[in-house]
Amino acid sequence: MFYKLLTDTLKLIQSTKKKKDGSVSWFLVDDEGHEYKVAYESSISGTITWRCNNSEFPNCPGKVVTKGHSRPITVKKLHEHNASIKTKVKELYANIRIMSANNPDTQPRKIILECTKGLSEEIVAHLPTYSSTRQVCSRARINPYEDFEIPSDFSFILPEQFKNLENGEKFLFFDEISGEDRILIFTTEKNLSLLTEYRNLLCDGTFGSFAF
Repeated sequence: MFYKLLTDTLKLIQSTKKKKDGSVSWFLVDDEGHEYKVAYESSISGTITWRCNNSEFPNCPGKVVTKGHSRPITVKKLHEHNASIKTKVKELYANIRIMSANNPDTQPRKIILECTKGLSEEIVAHLPTYSSTRQVCSRARINPYEDFEIPSDFSFILPEQFKNLENGEKFLFFDEISGEDRILIFTTEKNLSLLTEYRNLLCDGTFGSFAF
């Protein structure tokens, strides 16, 4: 479940369940903190009718309409209850998930502290345990290398993504097999130019894997 704040400030939370056609489905959170699920989408006008998604009030008549995923939010029927704290917690968890997915190298503790900063005592009292929240971070992390095959020998083909930096700059400067060994050297033109400026060089290596 992820949280999406559009440029026009319409707040949407991605549902863990997809539509019948496999596309993403969303929950809407209005300015009062009420949560809605899609009741009807018009393919002609592009409008979406949302109805109350509070499980404690299954018959609540609350209903709003939007033009696609854009404002304004037009109220059609009022709710018979106040906004639920559970929706605030759901928003928080969605924020934690998307922040974890976008920052896989950031420690869960830092993400949790950032997302819970400034919360009211009432919301904090409804939050799950810290260990449960850490699990949310871990499950949301996207492994950028999960689609790559782990090499089983030295004859592997290095994917193009690892040969250059994101800006297109060359990163793989040497790749050669010598006997039973294969040597790959990664660097940049800037790093090489820095090496030429100094007479003394200090080197280190993981000798259990290779000798420098």
